[in-house]
Amino acid sequence: MIKIIRLICISIICIVMSALADEQHKAVDQYVDKLVDDAQIVLHNTKLTDEERSNKSKALIAANLDLNWMAKYTLGRYKKQLAEKELQEFIQSYSQYVIKTYADLVKNYKGEKATIKQVETVDTNEFIVRTEVIKTNGQPPIKVDYFVKNIANNNAPVKFLIADVITEGISMINSQRSEFDSILTNNGIAVLIATLKKKL
Repeated sequence: MIKIIRLICISIICIVMSALADEQHKAVDQYVDKLVDDAQIVLHNTKLTDEERSNKSKALIAANLDLNWMAKYTLGRYKKQLAEKELQEFIQSYSQYVIKTYADLVKNYKGEKATIKQVETVDTNEFIVRTEVIKTNGQPPIKVDYFVKNIANNNAPVKFLIADVITEGISMINSQRSEFDSILTNNGIAVLIATLKKKL
């Protein structure tokens, strides 16, 4: 009897966990879908000047990227070696650099559309959203995956942020981490910050 009760309890837990996972996947799917729609609205608005479109794109990017976490991740082992002032200066420069980089891509927009293909759970509150960007010239679609984190806590509603963009298997933050590691090893944080500011 005890074994049967245990099996029933385990089954109930599994069902509940599966339902919660499905709800999370649906919420993540809706978040990315809305983000794509919001971006399309900005890109297709012919009444906007180039400057207005760039500013709206920057605002959308800043609101949906976990820039603080991304900046710290790209520092790797060097993060612990920095003074708080250096760390905050780097986070600020890095954030501005990433926002500008993605906003500049808007200039190359030619009507491409993104479709969500699948949502996968990576870990608790971490997901990969797999999408395809359909090109208008008949070429094969581009695979773009988003590493999405649920950053909600007990006092806040569900809130998602994107922590990485993986294009055709190439992770943005891992590429940056490798690039930054070389600069930090050879020249230090001051040169890395100066390099990012120069790209602005």
